[in-house]
Order: sequence, then C-alpha cells, then structure tokens
Amino acid sequence: MAKAMGIKDADEPEDFIAALMDLQKACGVDDLRMSDMELRWMN
Repeated sequence: MAKAMGIKDADEPEDFIAALMDLQKACGVDDLRMSDMELRWMN
C-alpha cells in the first residue's frame, strides 16, 4: 500500500503508516482528532 501511495522504497509495514501521515499533512488534517469533531462511539 505504501508503494501505491508514492513511497518507492517501502518495504516495512510502518511505511504505510508514514504514507498515511504524509497524506493527512498534505490534506491539512494532520492536527484533527475525532474528539475535536465530537464524534462518539455508539453503545
């Protein structure tokens, strides 16, 4: 998945997490949290 997201030399599972974090930053949502949006889990 990380390679598909543009990390050419990806070979570790952590590379996918890094790619997701890069995508969040590029979209300007890297500082948002679910709690900021007052989302609650349904019981």
